[in-house]
Amino acid sequence: MLLALAGGNGVAVEMAHANPAEQTAGTGREFGAESGVASGFEKRVDPKPANNVVSQKTSAVPFETMPDGRIRIGLVTLDKAKREISFPAKINMREGLVEYAVVTSAGKVHESVFVTDASPTHLHLAALLLKMCRIDVQGAPPQISIFVDAPCSGSVKCESLDKYIVYAKDNPEGLSGATLPPTAWNYSGALLNGGNVSAESEGSIISLISDATALISNPREGRLDDTLHLPNSRMLSEVGLPVVIRFRSFEATEK
Repeated sequence: MLLALAGGNGVAVEMAHANPAEQTAGTGREFGAESGVASGFEKRVDPKPANNVVSQKTSAVPFETMPDGRIRIGLVTLDKAKREISFPAKINMREGLVEYAVVTSAGKVHESVFVTDASPTHLHLAALLLKMCRIDVQGAPPQISIFVDAPCSGSVKCESLDKYIVYAKDNPEGLSGATLPPTAWNYSGALLNGGNVSAESEGSIISLISDATALISNPREGRLDDTLHLPNSRMLSEVGLPVVIRFRSFEATEK
C-alpha cells in the first residue's frame, strides 16, 4: 500500500492493488466510493488520476504500522480491530460561547472546546481506510460515536463528547445548562477547494454549528444557532490539559 500526501494540505491516496472496476470517479464528497479507499471528498473538479489516486503535488505521508497492528498517520491512530480512530487534543475553553467541539490551531480557537495539532487530512485518510465515508453522495452521512479520554484522579475517564457541551439557553432539545442529548454525530467527509482539503485551511474538525468544511458535524437542530452552546466547565478541569478524542462507527458502538 502506498499513501501519499499532496504538498501542504492536499491529499493523495493510492492503493497499489486497486481494482480498475472500482475506479469510477464520483461527484460531491465521493471519489472511488466502491473501493472505500479514496471516497469521501466533495467538489472534486480535477481530472481523475489513474489507480484510485486522489492527488496533487505528492510527498510522503507519515505512515507507520505499530507492533500491535494499529496504524499511525501523523498524530492520528487507526485501530482496525476496534474500527476506531483517535488523536490527541487539549482542553481549550472552559467558558464562553462555542461553535466547535474540536479545531486545529488554524481554526476558530476562540470558539472551540478542544484544540488539536492533528491534521484533518490525516484524520480523513484514516476514515477512508476504515471505509467510514458515505457510499452514495446523495445518501445520509455515516453516523459515528465520539468519546473523550481525560485524566481524572490518577486514572483516565472516558465520556461521550456530548457531556462536554451544555446549552446556553432553553431550546426545543433541552433546558439551559443541560448537556447535549446523546446521539450519533455525522461524518460528513472532506470538502475540497481547489484540490485542497478545506478542513486543513479552516481548521474545522468537529462542528457544533453548520460548517460545510468540518469533517464531523452536529446533527441536532441546534446547529443553526451560534449562541446555543457552552463548554461544560464541570467536565473540563483546566485549560491545556491533554485529552484523547476517539470516534468510531455508531453501529459498532451499539453492538
